[in-house]
Formats: sequence, C-alpha cells, structure tokens
Amino acid sequence: MMSRIKRIGWSALLLIGPFVHGQEKNDLGSIELQVIERYKGRIAEAVKISRNADFIDTTTHKLSVRYEVPIQTRQFEFRPKPLKPLTVAKASVSKLPLHHLRVGFGLYGLFTLQGSIASDRSRKKQWGADLDMWSVRNGVGDLAYPSNPHRQMRLSAHMKNILSRGKWALKNRLEGGHEGISYYGLPSSWATNILLPEDAAPDRRNYYAFTYAGELKLLKVPGSSSHLRRIGMEYSFFSDDTQSSEHLFSVNQDAVIDLSGQELDLGAGADFLRTEFPENPFQGLRLYRLGAEPSIQSSYGDLEFTVGVKVGAYGRRSDSLEGGKNGIYLLPDLRASYSFVPTYFRMFAQWSGDVSLNSFEELVKGNPFISSARMDQQVSRRTWVEGGMEGRIIDPLRFRACARFTLADQMPLYFRMPGELPNMGMAVLYDDMDIGSLRGELSYKKADWDLSGWIQWDSYDTDSAFAAYHLPEFRLGLNGTYRLNSQMETGLRLTHIGKRTAFRPDTGIPIANELAGYIDLGFQFKYAYNDYLTAHLDLDNVLGQSYDIWLGYPSVGFMASLSVSYRF
Repeated sequence: MMSRIKRIGWSALLLIGPFVHGQEKNDLGSIELQVIERYKGRIAEAVKISRNADFIDTTTHKLSVRYEVPIQTRQFEFRPKPLKPLTVAKASVSKLPLHHLRVGFGLYGLFTLQGSIASDRSRKKQWGADLDMWSVRNGVGDLAYPSNPHRQMRLSAHMKNILSRGKWALKNRLEGGHEGISYYGLPSSWATNILLPEDAAPDRRNYYAFTYAGELKLLKVPGSSSHLRRIGMEYSFFSDDTQSSEHLFSVNQDAVIDLSGQELDLGAGADFLRTEFPENPFQGLRLYRLGAEPSIQSSYGDLEFTVGVKVGAYGRRSDSLEGGKNGIYLLPDLRASYSFVPTYFRMFAQWSGDVSLNSFEELVKGNPFISSARMDQQVSRRTWVEGGMEGRIIDPLRFRACARFTLADQMPLYFRMPGELPNMGMAVLYDDMDIGSLRGELSYKKADWDLSGWIQWDSYDTDSAFAAYHLPEFRLGLNGTYRLNSQMETGLRLTHIGKRTAFRPDTGIPIANELAGYIDLGFQFKYAYNDYLTAHLDLDNVLGQSYDIWLGYPSVGFMASLSVSYRF
C-alpha cells in the first residue's frame, strides 16, 4: 500500500511541473517542505531517477523558496546471455511420384492420352519426357470423318545437368520434340462452310525441334565490383514435314562494370538464323542481329528506376530477287516505379522496344497452319510506351491496370492463301501499324479459392494492309478453381474473343470476311482417391459455339471426356 502511495505522489509531482514550491508558516524563518522520497526501481540496474534540492537563495525574510527537481536518467547496457544453438532433428520425407499416366474417353470418339516420366529431383541432374495426344472422329464443324480423325500430339524430352568447379558453374540443357496437328479446315478452298467428302484428308502439319543451350556462370571475385556474370550459347534446329528447316545460333553475355560506385549492367549478344525451303529454293534466308543493352538500376526512397538503351544492327539476305536489307536500331529502355503504399499501391511506367527476327518456329507458334512454301521472313522492330498501376484492394484481392501504345514495323499477319491448290494452308505478310491497348487484371487467392480474370481492348491502324488480319479488338479471360475438400476440386475456364477481320487477296477483287466473336466456356472436376489415383471430368465448349479459329478452320464443338490419372 505504501509503495502504491509513493508512486501516486511521484506521478502528481510530474503532472504539476518541473518545480516544487515550499509551504509557508507564520513563524519567521521556519519553512515546512513537502518531501518526496526517492523512487527505488524493483529491477536491478534499471533506470533510476534522483531528486536533488538546489538552494539558490536563503533568507530570513518571509519569501518563497523554490527547489529545482531535475530528472536524471542513468543509462545502462544490457547484455543477455547468448541462446544455445538449436538442433534440428533430421526428418525423412516420402518420395513424391515422378511418373504420370492419364487415359480418357469422351463423346464423338474422343480419345486422350497423357504421360510423363522424370528423373529424381536432383538439382544437378534432371531428365524427363512428356506426351500429350488427343483424337476425335467428330465434332469439327459438325462433320464426321471416320477414316481420317482429327488429332493433335506433342512429344518432348529434356535433359539438364550442372557442373560446378570453385568459382564457376556450367549448365547444359538438351531439348527435343515433335508436334503433329491435323485439322479439317478447308485446304482446297477459301470459302467457308463447304462440306468435304468423307474420305477427304485433313490439313496436316508435323514439326520437329531440337535445342542445345549451354551457360557458363561465373561467381563474383571478392574485392572487385566489375566482373563477368555469365556467357551463354544456344543452337536450335526446327523443321516441318516438307523438309523446310531452320538453324538458329545465339551467343550472349552479361557483365557488371563499376562506374564510381554505380553498377552498369552490360548485356550483349548476337543471333544468326538460316532458313531453307526445298519447295521454293529462291526463298532461302539468312538473317542476323547483334547488339548491346547497357543499363543502370537505382532507387531513391520508394522510387525505383532503370536507365538504359538498346543499340545494334540487323540484316536480311535473301536468295530471291528482293536482295538484302540492313539496318541499325537505337531503342530506349527507361523504366520507373513508385510505391505509394508498399505492397498495396504501386505505379509504373516504361519506354522500351525490341527487335525480332521472326523465325520459322516463332511464326508456327502464332499459327500452326502456315505453309512454308509461301512463307517469307522479315525483321520486325517495335517501340512502346506503357504506364499503369498495380496493388491490392484488400489483402487477397490484387489488381493491375495499364495502357500501352506501340509502334510496330514489319509486324507479321496471317491470312488465307489464294488459289485452289490443296494443303496450301495459311500465309504470312508484314505491315507497319500503330497499336493502342488497354488491359485490366484481377486475381483473388484465399483459402480454397483461386480466381483470376483479365480484359483487353486493342485498336489497330495499319499502313498498307486492309485490316489487322485475325487480330480481335476485344478479348476477355476468366479462370478459377475451388477446392471443395481435400479430395475434390472444381474449375472454370472462360475465353471470349471478339470479332475479327479475315482476308484473302485473291486475283482480281480482294475479298474480306468478318469472323464473328465467340465465347468458349469449359468446366473441370477432379476427385483424388488418394495421392496416386485421380479421376477427371472435362467439359469443353459447353455453349456449343460454332466459330472459326482461322478463316476456313472451324472450331471443335461441345466435348465431354472422362479420364483417370495415375502417378507412380
């Protein structure tokens, strides 16, 4: 109780002020003082407060005597005993399944087969192979072709290893694969909705690829800020079933140079591409590109920025009568971002560009039905300005919104080949265009929900082409999964592609076709019986929309399949 009264008294003194005044009596020279005892801390060596009376003036007159009570703080150093190091007991983890096999059947004779094998998950050595195939005898344009089913197949294999010695590490990667696709488009006519005979052969394409990549990574030398980070080399071979082939050689390096305490990132490289077309020997091409990309990254508070430039040269040598083309490019590389509220709101901007050789492999990824007999290649150059914002609305809900304006030189466009020869497929031409884009993205991840969606609008201003062939102005996508429990999970996939303009530059009067937009809706459901056995139900094109992917290549209709996968 006494201790509590003392603390209350000391608190009252601090509230009154830094000065204590003496109480006065009638007796001359007799002064009664209000004395507060010294506070004693309960924790040894803690902060102590002392009060010392300072008698500035003494007198026999009846005057007020003031006493200063300075508050003194004593500092002390606390050195706790170090904690004993923790000992972590070794725990054994069961080996995860490495191999996977999935077999399924569905409507209209649908058959699916997926499989993969892989080595152990060693960091220094890895190998594996994957197979993905499906085939259907109906559902393409509501036509049945029992003797020539529509199918797609992808087979790939890879091997990686890392050799490390002291201050360097050598990474090697080998990849190879085959992709086959057949489709009941209209290879013999540009017109749509023409019924082909039952024994008609589909438009088939087969592609083969091989890649070797090596990278020598060097560790930083102690005491030196300027050093070579890595040197890389890559060789790629790509061909199709017409024996058209492509060879791509690439070398690149990445280094750091110290400039008065500021690090300069210096990336440089060169690409050489050789394409051969046996069906048209006058279209053999040799293209090259070499350049450097110096840049400096820095920050000032919450502002981060990069200042750089992309400079180099490119060339094109053709065996045709067109001859060769050469050029020099100088593109900015300026990027900046500012975090107004860390992890919740950030704004960003960029002014940059790139140069592409438009390899045979790149064009096939854009449209697998390109005819190599009519394919040409040009070097494309793009420059764009972009700005936007991203962050979180609430903790699990993230957003991103941006606007971009692009100046594209020699951009590839796909269109239907003229003429009536079979299996001519699609063609590619190049045109300069200005592209304006707006894009928004949302994602929600919390507990058992995983949702994401995006929307994009593009405008195209072409230079000489009739339109931006097969490029939609409006696109939308939505994906989501929901885990019902530890064994069951359901999913949703929705894609909306707006209307597009397709074009066939026939002899005489050009003909343009407007392809209608479409919505492709799909559902998935899976039930995991255990860690190894899982059942899948897939519903594709649930709305049964009939649309053309490319002019003359109709979509697959509504499909349903049931499959079982086993991991071992």
